[in-house]
Amino acid sequence: MSEPTPNYVEQFDAFPQSAKDAIVNRALDMGIGSMEPAHGIEVLHNLGDVRQHCKAISWAWPHWIGNGLPTLIVAAPGIGKSTLALCLAHCVYAGTPWPDGTPNTTTQGQTLWIETEAGHRMHVDRAERFCIPDEAVVFAARFDETVSFTDKEFCERVMTYALHDTIRMIVIDSLSGWSSGDENSTTAGDPMKFTGLLSQRSGKPTLVVHHLSKVGWSSDVDNPPTLANVRGAGAIVQHSRIVVVIDAPFKDEPDLLRLTVIKNNYGSERPSIGVRLQSNRLEAFDLRSAIREASQYNADNPSQSAKAKRATRDARIRELYQQGVTQQAISDEMDVSIGTVNRIVNAPNFNLQHSPTPSPLEKLKIESDAMAEATPGAIDFYSEPLRIPGLNDTPNPFDVVDTFDTQRRQYSNQGVN
Repeated sequence: MSEPTPNYVEQFDAFPQSAKDAIVNRALDMGIGSMEPAHGIEVLHNLGDVRQHCKAISWAWPHWIGNGLPTLIVAAPGIGKSTLALCLAHCVYAGTPWPDGTPNTTTQGQTLWIETEAGHRMHVDRAERFCIPDEAVVFAARFDETVSFTDKEFCERVMTYALHDTIRMIVIDSLSGWSSGDENSTTAGDPMKFTGLLSQRSGKPTLVVHHLSKVGWSSDVDNPPTLANVRGAGAIVQHSRIVVVIDAPFKDEPDLLRLTVIKNNYGSERPSIGVRLQSNRLEAFDLRSAIREASQYNADNPSQSAKAKRATRDARIRELYQQGVTQQAISDEMDVSIGTVNRIVNAPNFNLQHSPTPSPLEKLKIESDAMAEATPGAIDFYSEPLRIPGLNDTPNPFDVVDTFDTQRRQYSNQGVN
């Protein structure tokens, strides 16, 4: 941009009350309109009235971000949701092309950022990393101010800020902090309702950062997450006009991200695109070619097949269970449901006591391993499971030890050494 865009948001608190009222009235005027009574009966507006008062759907980033529409951006923690939102704010400010290379024809301006998780400093670090100008983003609240959708005064303030001509996009990061409530309740969709109203009245696109559920899905090259994998009640996606999911389908290259539109009320389905979070920039890559190469590699290397990966996962779950880790903790670490953990550790071929606490035999094995590390060359008596003829199928180690002691006493009484 040739000249920095003035930051009217910071100046708003100094406006006279009459100017603030005018802005609020303008926001109300951008709705459907007032219902004027006629002969004691309210006049209902027809399609022509709606056409006159409501703008036609237009796109900031075609088929991805709509003007006047709320867009939900979902991903697992740490994938890069906020970083992507910052990079999109840079596109809006500098007029650079969108991540898929589409020319940016939107009016340049600032992004109004509603930070709900006190992540201001992290945004500064990310902006420095990606060379995003300070003026590209303005915060709707002070860094030491707690914000929430339930704060009516703050919501009114956000509405007035969003109407400034300098503001061209709005970001809410994140939905969980914005709602401050139970995401699985019947009211979980209310924050997105307000977000939709904010977008409609301001005519600006609004990006809402949200999370995928912790369990019930896995990212691979062929199947991106779906709407069913979005965390919280269905009302959250119901009131989102566009939903974009970000995932990292290539396990060995976590900086290669896939962006997929999994819901779009106003456009046809678009193919996924690939973006790479470089050290100081966001760039596109050929996702289709990368997927073909990954699929071919998996075909040429059966050890990397889905079946082999599942076996590796199951072995790790058993290992954690043997170490005394609780099933809930295993579920959280391995990103699988607790039902999956329970099924694996209770499998018929997994001869362990079904308890999160190691059995005496397991403790001896652990102690033996520790002693072997401390005294190299020592004999490890517990390097292999205890094997007794006729008792290999006994599911409980306690039973094995007890039966062994009983037989030893019987042999001893019979004079057998």
